[in-house]
Amino acid sequence: MKTTRHAFCFKGHYETHKEVVLQQVSGFKAVARLEDVSKKSVTEVFAHNKSIVCRDPAIAKITSTIFIGVNDPTQKYNINTLCSNEEIQKQFAQIAEDLNIDIGDHRSNATKEGPSQKPQDCVFCRFLSGHPDHYQPSMYETENFVMMANTGHFTPGSLLIIPRKHIMSCAELNKEQLAELLEVIDDCKYLLREIYGMDTLLWENGSGCGGHGKDKSSIVHAHIHMNPCDMDVLTVSENKGITPQKIQYYDLPKYQEESYLLIQDYDLQWYIVSDPNLYIPRQYVRQLVAEHIGLPGDLWNWRKYLFLDEVTKTTNTIKDYLVSHQNTLPERIVARTKHFT
Repeated sequence: MKTTRHAFCFKGHYETHKEVVLQQVSGFKAVARLEDVSKKSVTEVFAHNKSIVCRDPAIAKITSTIFIGVNDPTQKYNINTLCSNEEIQKQFAQIAEDLNIDIGDHRSNATKEGPSQKPQDCVFCRFLSGHPDHYQPSMYETENFVMMANTGHFTPGSLLIIPRKHIMSCAELNKEQLAELLEVIDDCKYLLREIYGMDTLLWENGSGCGGHGKDKSSIVHAHIHMNPCDMDVLTVSENKGITPQKIQYYDLPKYQEESYLLIQDYDLQWYIVSDPNLYIPRQYVRQLVAEHIGLPGDLWNWRKYLFLDEVTKTTNTIKDYLVSHQNTLPERIVARTKHFT
């Protein structure tokens, strides 16, 4: 799993060159620029799960520090400023990648205001409208939701629950829709437990604020992940410095303005992380699951690895189970999967 909470200190002969670099790299969402380096300021940045960028070598006395040269090729890591701002960003991003450090997306690649994605450009909306380029069988449907296998997931039985309406998070659902969603979740958990013999980890990365501020390549249409898993997600996440807080399910609409991470643990309680100052890595829970099962490298990254064989396998496994258990399945599941079987 990529790490956070590091310190980058830039060294060079010219303050103006270092300033150019600092202006560009401080635009990454998982870093914070420090001018006043102290134990307190370093602790505050790390508490928000971010790394530090600065030019004060005194930081090395406080925490482990990665020194980066500015126009100094004698350094192990070096950034050349005789190029565009975009290229400076790329150089820093490559250094972080080589060190397996998560610096987040750059704000220049994020939407500035308004909805970050129109329905006609949304992959889920195109799927729901039957667009042939985005065809994938839905296995379970209700008035407001569909369920399908999760493209890009690396474990059998991984599902997505998708609202039909183009909303940024499930916090935008009204009380009746939230009640319907609970039925969908219960039915999906029933199927996964019967087929895979495991409890289900559930989470949602809510976009909030109309989705603006998100990276332009992100899928902001609300969706819930369901994954058969035996990981103690609350303890694991707390050990990473990201501690979910317990909430009441029907209080979820209170969080619709901000991005959040929502988790339902195996104890059937609901937990949320909603702090605009806290950096939650992209695909965070996917990374936790990948680390838990020992998946190497960045195979957790759905942008690189679609795992279409797992999608097909999960789809066929659930269909076979539904067909062979028609006489014993709960009536609600039979009715909502009839189109699929």
